[in-house]
Parts: sequence; structure tokens; C-alpha cells
Amino acid sequence: MVILRNDKLLEIKFPPLCREEFYRLLAVVKSLFGRKYEADTKTWTAPFSIWNLKLLGEEGFELSDELKEKLESYYREFKRVETKDLKRNELKRQFPRLREYQIDGLMKIERAKGNVVLADPAGLGKTCQFLCWALLHPELRPVLVVCPAFLKLNWEREIRKWWGKDVNVNILYGTTPSEKVDGDIVIINYDILSSWLSRLLFVGFRVIGGDECQYISNQKAKRSKAFITLARSIDCKILMSGTPIKNRPSEFFNTLNLIAPTVFNSRWNYYEQFCDLKKTYFGWEYKGATNIDVLVEKIKPYFLRREKSEVLPELPEKTKIILPMESRDRKLLEQYRDREEEFIESLREVRKVNVNSIDVMEELKRLAYDVKRELVMDWVREYIENEKLVLFAFHRDTIRELYEEFRDKAVMVYGGVKDRDKQEAIDRFNTDDAVRLFIGQINAVGLGVNLHCSCRSVAFAEFGWSPAEHDQASDRVHRLGQRDGVMVYYLVANDTIDMNISEMLVEKNRVVSRILSGDKEQEFFGDDLPSVLFEGYRRRIAELEFA
Repeated sequence: MVILRNDKLLEIKFPPLCREEFYRLLAVVKSLFGRKYEADTKTWTAPFSIWNLKLLGEEGFELSDELKEKLESYYREFKRVETKDLKRNELKRQFPRLREYQIDGLMKIERAKGNVVLADPAGLGKTCQFLCWALLHPELRPVLVVCPAFLKLNWEREIRKWWGKDVNVNILYGTTPSEKVDGDIVIINYDILSSWLSRLLFVGFRVIGGDECQYISNQKAKRSKAFITLARSIDCKILMSGTPIKNRPSEFFNTLNLIAPTVFNSRWNYYEQFCDLKKTYFGWEYKGATNIDVLVEKIKPYFLRREKSEVLPELPEKTKIILPMESRDRKLLEQYRDREEEFIESLREVRKVNVNSIDVMEELKRLAYDVKRELVMDWVREYIENEKLVLFAFHRDTIRELYEEFRDKAVMVYGGVKDRDKQEAIDRFNTDDAVRLFIGQINAVGLGVNLHCSCRSVAFAEFGWSPAEHDQASDRVHRLGQRDGVMVYYLVANDTIDMNISEMLVEKNRVVSRILSGDKEQEFFGDDLPSVLFEGYRRRIAELEFA
């Protein structure tokens, strides 16, 4: 029986039960947020919350009339999460761009009632699977997306790509919450989540997507506590990461506890069973791994991962991805804006692009990198934790700066480097697991450089002026013998010359591909850049052309 004590606590007492049913219900109680056992009255208590109340009601506990009314009132306002009978053919018609394994992902999420870990490696489309599933459930709005700061704009781009340009997307910034949080989808980054928590708890989110969910693995971190508190109040939790565990099973408990709280209800029991829990001179240690086969079986209903080798026939050989990045550093943005305005005024005066104009455009490219520098560093730092990366830049100063940041795990090659030193850097990257990052100058790492043996990921922190430059650079990885599809990331500073260059690459590629391939125009960026990405930022004068 469950009753409400003092309007703040749920009081839970067990009736006489058979042993099996008792332990099943006990596991449910142990999964409640904030639960405690009172030995003197032999009752359990837990803070009153809709999440706790729903769990008890849906798992078969008898509720008092007062609590039944509160739960029914909730269901009158918010529909229950009902499982739909999804048909593969219907999904193919509704989402023709999805691949077969991605449709499998939608069906898996549906069977799990929107509580699942999507753990496909990078590039297999976790984002689109999440968004398409949420699109199938318009009754489950609003939706909250929590992600690293450098991915917020990429999420907006993907949302508009799959949901349409008119969808109401609200991106939250800063640590001072606004008075109102609205939108069909709200996006926030982990680092500011705790500042917004009290506001977000009362929005009424029905779905939460946690991108790069390894960010919540440390139970002591503020961002983990904030995310867990918020997620416990939300019906559907879809957590995404190609690397949900980086080192050991103990890092996985927070994720599993959110997705399957009745199965993974005790951190201590989890540590005992799967983390080689033992007492040492310094205290309890849970850094090991035990009973992994049992853990794999337990997580199967809530976990989805397909290796690239499984779906490789469906993958394009090279996948290009735009990652827009938006800095909040006003000083850098103002510096960029001032120089850009000067440049535009000079063009209005001379009415043409001259040698000096090219120099200024190179300066703008460098300033655009300054605007996104910290976000680029964060993205690279996170990426090389999981796999090797070939990173291209244009200016030597940028290359040296990147090398200084990652010198303990990086090599670099730029114009003027001796052939012997260049080959040594290539060999170190290809053979030394400790060398995670190859930093190259776009025009200097060309023919004859082979990096495919050790890497399948390429990123551009700065851009050249022609599609051929980028394709030739990325082909250092995309070569005969590469067993996996190659991922190519373009790290674009939002609202800067980076965006102009990206559009220019698309246009030049269309012209060149028509010449080389007849009437067939080949797209430079997969489905090319959605126009919505560049709304509000177009060339401000017709004379602005690129070399």
C-alpha cells in the first residue's frame, strides 16, 4: 500500500507476498529516487514526485485514493506512453532517407518505450534515429536535448533537416535562466544544466535525449547530478554515445540506472557483481570488470549497437558532416565583425577583388578560427579519447597552436618540413597507439601520404578555396585498403566567412562534377548544406567573390 505522508513523502508498506513477488517489488522500491528504509516502522519512504508515483503505480503497487487521483490527473494532462505497432514498409515511406539498420533502431526504441541506449559508433546516425522516433510521437512534446556545447548548433541543423525549417527550436545559453523556456525542442549543454535545473523541472518535458552520455558517468559531478535529477522526471530517456563506457563497467551505472531503474536499482550490487568490488587499504575499489557475459545479457533489452562492419555495405564510402560552432566570446566576435565590415567597405570602394582583398580574406579565415578555437579544442579533445583523428588546417600558426595543445599525443606536418621528418611523423601516427592526432596543412599533406592504416576520421579546422583541396586531403585516409567508411567533419564557425566558404565549395563542386560526370551533379556534403543553416547570413554585397 502506498499513501502520501505530509504532502511530501510517499510511504510504502508491503502486504504478505510470495518470495518471488516480494523481491520483484523490492527492486522497484530500491529504484525510487531518494528512497529510504525506516527500520522502526518497517516502511519505505520516497519523496513525492510524479516519476516515483508513476513507477509504483505501473509496477502494481496499490495506491491510496488520493494518490490514484493525482496519477490520473497527470495522465489526463499528459498522455501515457503507448507502444505503437510500427511497420517497416510504412517507416520506409515516411523516412525514405533512413537506412535499413536505422529503421531497425526506430523499432528498437519503440519496443523499449523510448528508454534505450543508442551506442552505434560515430557516423551511423544516432541523431537521426532519435529525431525520427520523436517525430513519430507528436504527443510526447516538448523534447529536451542535452549535449556538449560544441554540438548544440549541429543538433539544431539536424532537427531542421528532419523536422522541417519551421520547427520551434530553443537553444539555451549562459548560466542565468530566462523567465520562459518553450519550443518543440529545447537544446542545452551539460555544463550549464545545473544552473537551469529548477526552471527545466517545471517545463513538462516528455522526452530527453542525452548525447555523449558518458558525460554523466561520474556520479559526483554537478552535470551528472543535474542530468539524473531532470531525467528521472521525464517519461522517455534516449541516451546516445559511441563510447558509453571508456574504461570500466562502473562508468555505465548512471546510464543503466536511468534507462532500466528496476533492473539496475542498486549501485552497490552493481559494483559487487560487475566491477570486482573489493576492500583495499584506501577504501572500497570498483575499478575491475567481472561477469561481463551476465551484464551483456542484462542490458540487451535496453541497448543497441551495430558495428560499422555489420552495416558497411549500406554506408557511403565517405561521409561529410558539417559541425557548426557558435562562440559566446563577445570580444572575439566583435573583433571579427569590425574587420569584416572594414573589408566590405573596401570592396564597395574598389568594386572588385584584388590581391589585398585575398590577404584580408585569409585574415578573416584566421579570425574565424579564433572565434571557434575553444570549441574546436574541446571537440578534438573529446574525439581523440575514442579514436585517432587526422586534423587539417590552413595557416601555420593554427597548426602550431593545435600541436602545442596536444603535443603529448600528436604529430604535425606543414609546408617546408623535410621529407625525412614528414615520413617520421606519418610512421609514428600509423604505428604508435599513443599518437592520437595527425595535424596537417591542407596543401602540404598531399600525394604519397598514406594514413588509412590507422585512422578513418578526418576533420577540417580551417578551409581551403577549392573542393579538390579538401578531397585530396581527406583521401590520405580514404584509400584502397580502408576497411571502414571514412568520416569527414567540417568545423564551421557560425556566422563567419567559414559559412561563405562552405557554400562556395558546394557551388564549385557542382560545376566541376557536371564537367567531369556529364549531366550528373555530385553533392559535396552528402545531401549538401540545408539552406536553413545559413538563414540570416548571406553575402551582404554582390561583389564579394572568392578566388
